[in-house]
Amino acid sequence: MSATAATAVLSSGRFYALIGFEIHVKLATNTKMFSPSSASPAQPTNSQVTPFDMALPGSLPYLNRSCLEAGIRAAIGLNCQLNKISHFERKHYFYPDSPSGYQITQQRYPFASNGIFDYPLLVKKDKLKASTKYKFVDTPNSFIVKQCRIERIQLEHDTGRSIHDEKQNRTLIDLNRFGTGLIEIVTKPDIQSSLEGESFLRELNRLLIKYNICEQSGLETAVRVDANVSLHPINTKPDGTRVEVKNLGSFLDVRQAIDFEIKRQEQLLSNNLPIVRETRTFDTNKHQTIHLRRKEDQIDYRFMIEPNLPPLYLYDDQDQNKHLSTKYLVNIDEIKRSLPISPLEERKQLLEQYQDFLTVEHLHELLRLDMLVIKYSI
Repeated sequence: MSATAATAVLSSGRFYALIGFEIHVKLATNTKMFSPSSASPAQPTNSQVTPFDMALPGSLPYLNRSCLEAGIRAAIGLNCQLNKISHFERKHYFYPDSPSGYQITQQRYPFASNGIFDYPLLVKKDKLKASTKYKFVDTPNSFIVKQCRIERIQLEHDTGRSIHDEKQNRTLIDLNRFGTGLIEIVTKPDIQSSLEGESFLRELNRLLIKYNICEQSGLETAVRVDANVSLHPINTKPDGTRVEVKNLGSFLDVRQAIDFEIKRQEQLLSNNLPIVRETRTFDTNKHQTIHLRRKEDQIDYRFMIEPNLPPLYLYDDQDQNKHLSTKYLVNIDEIKRSLPISPLEERKQLLEQYQDFLTVEHLHELLRLDMLVIKYSI
């Protein structure tokens, strides 16, 4: 896919697009976020459930250290500021497959924030039009690198799963997935096209695999993406109006959903019609987004500090020297020292080492080579 194809939706030159992602990553841990239940996928229905997963009275959560360490590895890979003190909160809403009536998350007090992630574009330099309005950064090694700011990363848990039995007109609940550890990565609206969006997510996926944060090699099960897409007239400032496309499950879905949504909004603006704040889903058969609900009012989730979990404290080498017992401390610097280089830096090293043998074609293939990463084991 060339840059021309990805940016054709803005060929009129009258509008520009801003896209931000909310990315939910299933953590590669043996047990759930707040209970000792196994987090293994594809197990018999309701076979991995504890009293806490069922929200039985008197059951209490306790934090899985492996989930926290996986989140820290992600924050380091995304160059985030790690907050040494953060809090867990209850986010209240009703889902049939969430028996507690709330999700434990870190919406207002995340453990990591203010990051920035460099990613290479999946395009050959000779395919970029000279007239493109995007400002690319050319590295000495000929990768076209862009940056996306990371607003925050938060720890939270997943919901259960609803199984719809249409023959008997009923819905059954499987709580195996309830409580599975997640991190939510929220980006700033720095993405400007489907090409950039796909490039960002592919590079992020490589990092998540290499740092043993998630296990899958694609977006099918380990990562779910919500894309916030907005279109604005040239020479105007964003007004905050955006459309959210929920639960995109593959790189192809992300690319097609963004392209369709940009075209749809461009047609509305060209006809002097307003963009309505709404939530949409993506139909993979029709390759188009479909209206789910409007966002007329701000939803009141009634956030409150989780009373059954203490504040989350992180430490570094300097802090740890002040404590006699370090058995239960999570040391940021120790985790940082144990990490390998990022996939992007790994490619740069290969280019430096084999610069006399690599052609432009080789450079392009290196950008698409998912299996280049070497899994990081702990």
